[in-house]
Amino acid sequence: MAALPHSGHTFCMAVLALALVLAFGAAPTHAAARAHVTVLDTAPFTVRGSGFQPAERVALLVSVKSRWNRTVVASSTGSFVARFTGPTIKPCTAYFVRARGNRGSLAVIKVVPECASPLQPVDQ
Repeated sequence: MAALPHSGHTFCMAVLALALVLAFGAAPTHAAARAHVTVLDTAPFTVRGSGFQPAERVALLVSVKSRWNRTVVASSTGSFVARFTGPTIKPCTAYFVRARGNRGSLAVIKVVPECASPLQPVDQ
């Protein structure tokens, strides 16, 4: 069986093209940041979000025995700061924050503090 002219060259070009597609074809044109929320303060309850899409509408839920909702719009850099006056966080109180963007971004934080149980008097 005779070899086809340039068949080795064609094979190498096909492998190179596949490697380029795998390396660059699936990557977005800009680095996609993952959405993230942080609680900056608990009085007033202040949440910072980052990694959202620019101008994305973000629905916030804060849960501390009761629920508080608020909608914010992320900045051109995909970040926001929101303050809630309702939630009161006492020591050793668990809370939950969810930030869900209308373009698919999602960030959640759940804080369950580890607190020592109160000292009990020892019977003598």
